Amino acid sequence: MANSAITVSIPKLVSAKVIKELEKNLVAKRICTMDTGSQIKKYGDQVTFTGLDTPTVKDYEGTISYESLNDEGVTLKIDQRKYVAFKVDDIEAFQSAIDIKGTQVERAAYELKDNADAYVLGLAADESITTVVDATGAGDEISEDNALQYASRVARKLNEANVPAGQRFFVIDPMVQEYMINAGLKFGVNEGMKGFEGGLEWADYVGMKTFVSNNVKVAAGVHYCLAGSYNAIVYADQIVKSRFIAEAENAFEGLYSSLHVFGAKIIKPKELVLFKVKESGSISA
Repeated sequence: MANSAITVSIPKLVSAKVIKELEKNLVAKRICTMDTGSQIKKYGDQVTFTGLDTPTVKDYEGTISYESLNDEGVTLKIDQRKYVAFKVDDIEAFQSAIDIKGTQVERAAYELKDNADAYVLGLAADESITTVVDATGAGDEISEDNALQYASRVARKLNEANVPAGQRFFVIDPMVQEYMINAGLKFGVNEGMKGFEGGLEWADYVGMKTFVSNNVKVAAGVHYCLAGSYNAIVYADQIVKSRFIAEAENAFEGLYSSLHVFGAKIIKPKELVLFKVKESGSISA
């Protein structure tokens, strides 16, 4: 008979591992930092991000009056669900290898991360984002000569939207990163960012934390890179189900599955900038 203590403990161990990997590696977690005031329990839940509206500036003429600030809480529906499921041949060996890099658990977390990041970064194409820096026209494509100028233009647009330096993100893909590196920008991994353990590449340029992701939306040769404030998009997720099923009482094999539910929503489109870019192909040898 399979060891029942091992079988019972595996879901909790794997869930903790998957959550840890998601926390470390999700770009979504880096660019959506507003805390939720609700606990996610299942797909279809609604979570609330609390907040107050902006106070009004008034002329002072000797007396003051106090206005009541309305609750500007944002409700987000958890409307996305993705799962991983796989078979293990040896329960005890699987348990002992949970924390080893490259195992099924780490790969499962990576796949869940990719799906969530692609969903959030895909919001770059949302019609509510009206501030666009366009590098797609003939002769305007990105090159090593203009890559940093385009990044500076993105930063300028965030300045004009009153997004403070240090509270800005910029997500690019490896194509755009290559041109920026050739233009002289240095990228690091984990260095100088507290709690940044996931191995994501990033650089600090003109007040923007610039992250690199393979999940930037690409359609018809156009790359949809996204910049904005950390509170412009809300995101919430949870691993709500992890289970392990022994196939038979006397078997060493088992079935494992995890369900990841999440949701994301643009709440401050004026604090987001879409950088639409095509490749020029003019990289020096």
